[in-house]
Amino acid sequence: MKTHFYVFFVMVALVASRALGDSPVTNEWGAISNGVQMSISFDGKKREIKTNEEFQLLVSIKNLGTTNAWSYLGGMANSELGNGLHCVVISPSGKDVSPSVKFRGEAFGFINCPPGGGESFKFNLSRICRLDEMGTYKIIAQKSIYFDVKKSWVVTSNPLFVKVVP
Repeated sequence: MKTHFYVFFVMVALVASRALGDSPVTNEWGAISNGVQMSISFDGKKREIKTNEEFQLLVSIKNLGTTNAWSYLGGMANSELGNGLHCVVISPSGKDVSPSVKFRGEAFGFINCPPGGGESFKFNLSRICRLDEMGTYKIIAQKSIYFDVKKSWVVTSNPLFVKVVP
């Protein structure tokens, strides 16, 4: 009986610490979509920036499949889902401040990813989206992945929580 109580207590403590703690870990991966996963994090270790400070995201995409290669267009931004990297940015006050651009960025062509492979690229989100409100922002990225000319789908990243300080 004591063992069951101890295990129950430890489980409750772990769940409570996750729920009541700071922002979730930012080095996690988004949901798997057709064998593809995406992660966004800061380029570097910090998760805190000053108001309107320039920053870059490190976007990592991996192919969990064992048979099919796929590709994506690297380095571009887009307001809508499509060829570029689409970022949803929610301010500390809950306002959607996502960038509104049509295909902007430093394109560097299609990146091919073989089965079991992965690629990363840096993306300067601060060029198209200013974080000027103090508090914690939530950023989620979405990217179109291409299997061939006729088949594509969207992969969504983990949420990245960014604290903006004065």
